[in-house]
Amino acid sequence: MLDCCRPLSAVRTQGVSLDHAACLARCNGATVELVRPQPAPGGASLEAFREAVLEVCSTPPGAPQSHMILCYSRRALSQSGSGHFSPLGGYSRARDMVLVLDSARFKYPPHWVPLPLMYAALAELNRATGLPRGYLRLGSQPLLQSLLFALDVRDPAQASIARRFIRRDLAQIVARCAAEEGEGV
Repeated sequence: MLDCCRPLSAVRTQGVSLDHAACLARCNGATVELVRPQPAPGGASLEAFREAVLEVCSTPPGAPQSHMILCYSRRALSQSGSGHFSPLGGYSRARDMVLVLDSARFKYPPHWVPLPLMYAALAELNRATGLPRGYLRLGSQPLLQSLLFALDVRDPAQASIARRFIRRDLAQIVARCAAEEGEGV
């Protein structure tokens, strides 16, 4: 599903922008809120970012969960490289720091970053888009309205699987869904 928003050849050569990451999340069934910090028009303030982090990190058990993906400038954190995506792992209110996970462990293990510094790293402009980076708030759809998938029939071994899926499995799935809705086929 990496190619639902742009061709894989473009992803390989140009990477993924925050907008493309939001599109990919939607393609995979997530609810998405894309937020850019100021100075973007309508951008979130430092305090709004802090409130969003606190909300994501303090969801009570049993409540709908949301997650935050940070798209930040490594350079702003004195790291090598440029833009990077990492999930938010936690927040220390006492220290006003965010925990950055999945940060290319071979270079940087998970680490704590002062929240104002992370906000500054989110606010740096992406040279490719000319926009500030930002973050995504992701949640699950209460009920998926559609089923998204891709079948690659260029590989002969996969083509037979695709034909079987279309002829047999897909019909069974549609019939089961229709029966659950009481509509029949």
